[in-house]
Amino acid sequence: METVTDTIDFPDGLNNVALSSTSLAVYVTSAAAYSSELNLAITGTNQSGESSTLLKTEVLPPGDPDDPVGIAIERDSEDLVGFMNLLPTEITVVPEVFLGDGALPGVIETGDWVRLDSLVFDVPGRFRITGETRIEPDPVHREFSDDEWRRRIRSNLKSASVTTKIESHIPLGLTVSVQVGSTAEEVYRNPALTIPVDGTGFGVAAALVDDHGRVVATTRSEKVVELTAEDVLVFLEEGGVYSGVLVQIENTDGEIELFGSDFFTVQAGAQIFIEMNESLVE
Repeated sequence: METVTDTIDFPDGLNNVALSSTSLAVYVTSAAAYSSELNLAITGTNQSGESSTLLKTEVLPPGDPDDPVGIAIERDSEDLVGFMNLLPTEITVVPEVFLGDGALPGVIETGDWVRLDSLVFDVPGRFRITGETRIEPDPVHREFSDDEWRRRIRSNLKSASVTTKIESHIPLGLTVSVQVGSTAEEVYRNPALTIPVDGTGFGVAAALVDDHGRVVATTRSEKVVELTAEDVLVFLEEGGVYSGVLVQIENTDGEIELFGSDFFTVQAGAQIFIEMNESLVE
């Protein structure tokens, strides 16, 4: 049968996430009056080029040429968990169907057929985090293009402060920080400025969960950090800068589970202090 390739969109930075369970459902429709054998070679490749292959064999009951039969096969196994923990971003499926069981006679007509409808990996949101996990969204370019106003602000800027409020309804400890670099490549690897500048980040503890891992109480955090004039002037560099929001996730003591009702929000605001004199307003 025809080889099928599809992609999966996993966020970057989840290489230290260990899923706890995975199941595979195979859906087939048969219009051939034979018992048959379905062989599947399922190969997954992740963003690092690592790959793994699952080999699955399933026996299909006879179909009906006059009334095609839908067949659903569901399986759970340890090799499925290992396969999905590779976090494959591309999956290729090579299916083969062998008609007949070598015992029962039958007739194949020109209109008979067997179709592989779909493969469904079911991965519950239950997992553990085994090491430092960083999520690095794409940096954004920011530029203050008015040279005259850049000069005026530069000469009158005194200081600034940033206030953040974080509300978390997820069972994960989070730390958020702003990274600024002269190029997109330097934002997370060699930042010219990190907010907060001491590198501690804006953090919030994991939300409280019950015995089943479901969040029962929201956690909140509010923090104010001071910036010097030199810190703020980084944003006024000619040609602009790139900035990104780095999210760091703490290790978990055991397995936790995420639900559709879980969320976290971040609110941030800045106060900038400028000396109002004739060089600014003239």
